[in-house]
Amino acid sequence: MTPEPSSPPAPSFPISKRFNLPTSNLTLQSSNLVLFKVHRLNLEMHSQVFADAADSTGGPTSENEVVSLSESDSVLELLLQYMYLQPQPDLREVEWEVMKGLAEAVEKYEVYAAMGVCQQRMR
Repeated sequence: MTPEPSSPPAPSFPISKRFNLPTSNLTLQSSNLVLFKVHRLNLEMHSQVFADAADSTGGPTSENEVVSLSESDSVLELLLQYMYLQPQPDLREVEWEVMKGLAEAVEKYEVYAAMGVCQQRMR
């Protein structure tokens, strides 16, 4: 008897400590492969782009869905804080490249709650 070939194990990616929510129904993956387990409704409520995407798909998608984004984990970590009921991040100590990425993401995803503070920090 020959052993059956087994499939390679699924790659395991690091998961955000802050956004590893047990009741999540969507996983975002950063450009550097960090996973963020979040709630689709939070994204839809705080981002016009995510809301429009939900409207265009017409219905629920798989709870195991992974959406790959072009932003780094540092940027997503900050961006998502504006989409949850929690203290907003203190951006005074954020490195320039991360701040620039956050400002671009806020505009790209139309996260209105973060636009004003990003505009001020970018000055």
